[in-house]
Amino acid sequence: MIKIALDGDRDPVRAHIEYFAADSNALHMLFEGFGTVFTYDEELRRSMVDFWPWALEVALDAVGDGTELRSQHHRWYDYMTAALLPTPNARMSDPDIDSTLARCREDWLQPDALGQLADRWLRLARWEPKAVDAVIMFAKSAPPQWQTTTALTWIESIVDGRYDLFANHLWFLEEWLAELRNSGAVVGDIKSRYHRIVDGMAAAGDRAAVRLQQLDE
Repeated sequence: MIKIALDGDRDPVRAHIEYFAADSNALHMLFEGFGTVFTYDEELRRSMVDFWPWALEVALDAVGDGTELRSQHHRWYDYMTAALLPTPNARMSDPDIDSTLARCREDWLQPDALGQLADRWLRLARWEPKAVDAVIMFAKSAPPQWQTTTALTWIESIVDGRYDLFANHLWFLEEWLAELRNSGAVVGDIKSRYHRIVDGMAAAGDRAAVRLQQLDE
């Protein structure tokens, strides 16, 4: 499907995206599949900038504000919003997932390629825990400065004060924030945002956030 679209015939892929957009799980599986292809196909990955923003826009147009999907399929809505963000997706059968992820992150799609689509995605992702994990996975392919500024801002936007919805439901936050902290990048205004997230999560009972607080004791 990706090759067909990149060769210039986008109508079949558009039709699939629009049809699958009626069901959160179907759209989640479709975009998760796109992520897997780009994770393992180095040649196609070079053309990711020509495919993913276009496919994302088609999906966002089809989903609209997400109200219907959220009400009908809330469990899969979380998965769907996460899958729409371009993140590496290694196969569980991969004998060396860490190496695969490290390799594909060297030339992964960069945040600037999403343009204003990012704001539209963030509105869909509000209050969805898996969207935070997706931001972290996406950030790991981006420059450190983006991780400590825009990525943290995105996370605050998604959480939108409802730390109770996220406490003990995030897989990657502790490791990622600890890496940022240990790199010495958490300073100035960045430090304030970092602590707002960590303290908010800890106050909501998140065990990982409590461990992060203890690093500063």
